[in-house]
Amino acid sequence: MCDTPPYSRREFPECALQADGNILLTRRFPVAIMILQITRYRLDITGGSMDIETLARTLAFRELQPDQASGPGHPGDEQGQALNSLHPKDFIGNLVAERANLILPDELNQASWDLMALADVPRMGSYAIAILLYAAVAAMPPGQVYLNIGVWHGFSLLAGMLARPQGTVIGVDNFSEFGGPKLAFKERFMRFCGPEHRFYDLDYVKYLREIHQDPIGVYFYDGPHRELDQSRGLELAHQHIAPGGLIFVDDTNLLKVQAPTLAFVHNHPEYRVIADFSTTHNCHPTWWNGLMILKKDETAPL
Repeated sequence: MCDTPPYSRREFPECALQADGNILLTRRFPVAIMILQITRYRLDITGGSMDIETLARTLAFRELQPDQASGPGHPGDEQGQALNSLHPKDFIGNLVAERANLILPDELNQASWDLMALADVPRMGSYAIAILLYAAVAAMPPGQVYLNIGVWHGFSLLAGMLARPQGTVIGVDNFSEFGGPKLAFKERFMRFCGPEHRFYDLDYVKYLREIHQDPIGVYFYDGPHRELDQSRGLELAHQHIAPGGLIFVDDTNLLKVQAPTLAFVHNHPEYRVIADFSTTHNCHPTWWNGLMILKKDETAPL
């Protein structure tokens, strides 16, 4: 049993998940953790040495671009054919094609291979977004955490766990939407879990109001996208965002997501938009359904 909230397993490599204070699962994964330790940090992005704002500005795509429609019925040239024939259930083939389409700086070559461990994970986000999350989480200063609200099958959370196998990474979801794949998520979480990786089976409002304490270096809000939830998800996390911290918001093609996000920036001038990507449609192999990244001023108080 773990006596520190939530399932935080401090005895490496034990791991657990917690819901409303109750341990759901514990398990040991020495081999998986060993593999993560061996492959960890062969890139120059730890400790903030990679500027995420610059990376977001300079990431580019080889063939299929965000303003070009993808999928069956949208012919492309020979090299782009793989991205124009994606099948919704071909998770591995899709991720391989997305990786081939993305032009990466040398510093992220290892990150790009690490993320291929997630090739079979159902997802509602693109490989490019996962790369940015990975780089941002890997670059967090010591003492900061990555918080992912809304995990579904775990793709975005696991990307952060791969980036910081021994750092604090927290996922929160009550699986109230999209079929609630709780058991499949738990299996994947346990497969990649590190000593300070935590998951709460909770409503995000309860978690942010009653439980969260750590300064957040990277916050990915992917919870319910009703306007009220979008606004509340940002406002409740605001007090915990560390100076210089990043907020990732996806599905920003949608006005009900974009408008509350911009209103949040307007109401909190210590934040600015450092990236704003849109696509021609949802499930796009570049920026999926749109992405915004906000950055808190480094001189702002916590």
